[in-house]
Amino acid sequence: MTTPPGVGGAREYDSTIFEHSARWDLSIDPKQEERASLSLSLVPATGSTVLDAGCGNGVLTRRIASQRWVVGCDTSRKGLRDLGLPGVCGSLTHLPFKERSFDLVTAFEVLEHLPLELGQKACAEIARVSRQHILISVPNGEDLQARLTRCPACHSPFHVYNHLRAFDSGDMAQLVPGARLKHIAQTSHTHSVAERLPVWLRTMGLDCYTWAPNATCPRCRRTNFSPTRAQVWMLRTIKLLARTTPRWRVAAGWIVALYERAT
Repeated sequence: MTTPPGVGGAREYDSTIFEHSARWDLSIDPKQEERASLSLSLVPATGSTVLDAGCGNGVLTRRIASQRWVVGCDTSRKGLRDLGLPGVCGSLTHLPFKERSFDLVTAFEVLEHLPLELGQKACAEIARVSRQHILISVPNGEDLQARLTRCPACHSPFHVYNHLRAFDSGDMAQLVPGARLKHIAQTSHTHSVAERLPVWLRTMGLDCYTWAPNATCPRCRRTNFSPTRAQVWMLRTIKLLARTTPRWRVAAGWIVALYERAT
């Protein structure tokens, strides 16, 4: 697991950023749909109660709820407003539920937003409230440095999706304390090595950062800022290199892991 320098300490994490995030309004793109379908395919056939920890606005939660009794939990009241299901405002590091309250606990696209210390606490809490199974998805082999942008207002560098940790398949077996890894799967898509172009240029002393829509600065909460000319040039160059050098591709997408409580 890796952390980009300057944005990974537990003291720097602030969950209230997701009250300001416009990402709740985004629809699922085809790559995200692949991850969603894979995650849902690993939901165990047994068990009738589910907690979706870090449910956000419930894009996946509602799909699970078509066959199970589901509760969503998230720190973001803005996300919970659109959940359309029973929801509780609470932190993954202190889940407001008794031990072994749910047959299945899910955490989709959550752990990458937490620094290491808080992520470990969240996994321990997820294991605590699970009676049988745990289902987790995280980005696969993400290059955090390649996704850094910089706020035009306060000039702070940060990950465009506010990710603080990176994972690969080797991290998953020991991720959840007291649980045995039962099955692991990965989505199929890849990304171009050319995405590291801003990182390479920064090592040469150039002020180069990437850009993404709906990025929210964790320091000053500035959001929806336009790309600079340099960022537009950077994105166009990356796309060109990705098209013309298809061999420069590595595994990307998501890892989905199903766990079974050991005791």
